[in-house]
Amino acid sequence: AKRKMVPKIKWTTIVTHLCPERDVVFGRGGHANHNPGNGFLLEAVKIHSPKYKSLGKDKDGKAEKKHIVQLVTAMIEARGGRFLLRQQTDAPWQEATEKKVHEKISHMLRDQPHPLKQ
Repeated sequence: AKRKMVPKIKWTTIVTHLCPERDVVFGRGGHANHNPGNGFLLEAVKIHSPKYKSLGKDKDGKAEKKHIVQLVTAMIEARGGRFLLRQQTDAPWQEATEKKVHEKISHMLRDQPHPLKQ
């Protein structure tokens, strides 16, 4: 007899206070644009984006891209930073899942403008 797969429950932590110097807030607008933690993330992305973009879509390239995303994530976490998001404007902040963090950082690395084309 086959066992039924039990779906994984993804728990997120409700955040009661922000630490703007370290935390990264996902979203649009002034709150994200003027947050010091987001500024640090953007600088890390600027440093690693050229290497990320130079990698191919083969198995080795994908593995190296994943490593770069993990490196950028570790840079934030090493400072005591968290990745936070809200479901709605008036909702409490929650810690983002690892998958969501990976998606967002990958997107930032892909979309970072080339320094000579600005």
